[in-house]
Amino acid sequence: MSPTAAFADEGTPQFEAKPAATVDATNSLLQLFEAQGKPLQPKKGDRTIGEEEAEEGTPAEWFKGELPWHQWSRVTGNWGGLRDALESGGATIAGTYTLDWGGPISGGISKRGTARGLLDVNLTVDAEKLGLPGGTFFAQYLFRHGRNGSDDVGDLQAFSNIDEARLSREHELYEQKVLNDKLRVKVGQVDANSEFAFVEAAGEAINASGGFSPTISTFPTYPDPSLSVNVFVYPTENTYLGTGIYGDGISDTSDNGFREPFYIAEIGTTLDLCEKAGPLRLAAGLYYDTGNHDRFDGGTQNKGNGFYALAEQQVWRENPDDKEDTQGLSAFVQYGFGDDKVSAVHHHVGLGLSAVGLIPSRDADVTGLYWTLAKTSRATGSGFDADESAFEFYYKFEVTPAISLKPDLQYITNPGGVKTADDALVFTLRLDVTL
Repeated sequence: MSPTAAFADEGTPQFEAKPAATVDATNSLLQLFEAQGKPLQPKKGDRTIGEEEAEEGTPAEWFKGELPWHQWSRVTGNWGGLRDALESGGATIAGTYTLDWGGPISGGISKRGTARGLLDVNLTVDAEKLGLPGGTFFAQYLFRHGRNGSDDVGDLQAFSNIDEARLSREHELYEQKVLNDKLRVKVGQVDANSEFAFVEAAGEAINASGGFSPTISTFPTYPDPSLSVNVFVYPTENTYLGTGIYGDGISDTSDNGFREPFYIAEIGTTLDLCEKAGPLRLAAGLYYDTGNHDRFDGGTQNKGNGFYALAEQQVWRENPDDKEDTQGLSAFVQYGFGDDKVSAVHHHVGLGLSAVGLIPSRDADVTGLYWTLAKTSRATGSGFDADESAFEFYYKFEVTPAISLKPDLQYITNPGGVKTADDALVFTLRLDVTL
């Protein structure tokens, strides 16, 4: 399923002070999808080393203040100055709500519209205010309601990245940077997709495979972040190597801790190849799950492993001389390989395009195309006899800086990897609200 927060994405509000630059602030691709109202796309872990920027003034976002409500970056404003006071003290309270409505127009299992939503409320504390320079504490509460939309489609890849069982869950983590930010350590109940296998340029796609390759069948991600230790090193400004060890998830009652860990490692770099385009990001990773797995043939095995790789780049900038301007066109490609004895998806390929500000005077709107192919396992007992693919088109309208609407249309062939299943045309309307 799709990611939810390890560092929940607050976005960079249009009228707010810019924070001290992190890796995300130095890379136009990483800035590109720091948009409002995206609870499922956490602020990703740093991928390069940045330099600090000076802060800018912030017009008041409150009634009878300097800005009208339709220009506020959060629908609840600054709480009459209380929110600003907390942020000055190092504590940031953020929230988002995502509501999806839709279902199969044709094909699938059941032609009916389904509404479901996800509430994300989180607290970030700058530990430097407590005497720990480079430290950050993060706590998050998630509440999801409504049916699982994929029950009406029967697809393997989950056409909506908030689809999951109903849940009410909280988790916490701590991150520390040392050695001039060349070493970063994150411990706690972490969503692995905030650190590994993510594709920033796919951040607005609704299909869950845009978040990470579905070949990673036991990935400790939404809705079940896991107890973990993650270590990232930055040998050069634009190169990183990250490793993680993950144990029990929040919902796990086995009390195994790290006795059957999930290991993952990723290496990546960003390359500045053209001044008129953004940097090219390349990454590849390996994972190894030591837990006990049921094989399709009825047996069991105590391992599962695989490989993934990705590339993404803002290939065209509308204003190439302005590094802060995110308008332009981005492209990305994904590949994943999984153990076909235990993973429903043996190979995965994803390709996509995303454009910001395509229509004049609509600079914050995002439109995109995404194609994802899941080549299913043919191992004895798997039950699959076809490969599932999905083609997605979406357009995100910014209603206000804090509210957006995104119509999304997907055509899914061979849902569930079954040749006799009817191809499905699925419509979703997503509402995102930054609280």
